[in-house]
Amino acid sequence: TSFRRDEVNGLSQDITLSIRGVGMLLIVFVHVIQDYINLQTYFIYVSGVLGVAACFLVSGYGLHKSFVRKAHYLKGFLQTKALRMLLPYGVLHIVYLVFSLFADDTPTLSVIAGELLTLQMDGILLWYLKVQLLCYVIFYLCYRFIPGKTARMTAVFGGVILWMILAMALDFGASRYNTCLFFPIGLLLAEYEEPVLGLLKKPGAILFNAGATVMLFAVIY
Repeated sequence: TSFRRDEVNGLSQDITLSIRGVGMLLIVFVHVIQDYINLQTYFIYVSGVLGVAACFLVSGYGLHKSFVRKAHYLKGFLQTKALRMLLPYGVLHIVYLVFSLFADDTPTLSVIAGELLTLQMDGILLWYLKVQLLCYVIFYLCYRFIPGKTARMTAVFGGVILWMILAMALDFGASRYNTCLFFPIGLLLAEYEEPVLGLLKKPGAILFNAGATVMLFAVIY
């Protein structure tokens, strides 16, 4: 997501890209440790959760900033986002299939089709891309058709929460829904960034940080 680099009181694009990069590195680290070293610890689990949460947070933040600054930002929004996500999605899937040819668990065409055409979360494809694309759709519908920033953000929170409830009901697994709430939190942070930054500069900032930490772990668990 793009927005101006010359922000003084906010997060620049370089900073948000760095946050996203750290999040992705954490995710890669966790998967390597879990899948190839077969090491399962609380620290590793939390590292992965924080990595995914950071990606959702930065995504929401950047989308709102771009929406505010660009008059016709939503024009062609879904097509652009879908292309940017589905292209690497397809490439990674092809790479997976090539490697799976040398394994005993090569997926059938019916399995592949089922995962591509549904929100199935326990298959071979990347669940994060599906949930991120779902967040984009929620963002687009709410920001396109609902007037007023408060109503829009409330609707986004509601849409994401409905997804979380659905994912829990269908037993997709906690990792499929326990961090996506950071997407609307990113939108909220972008809108009320100056008050939040001002609060962090006050003597009572430590209490705010403590509360934010408690909220983070409450969302995770």
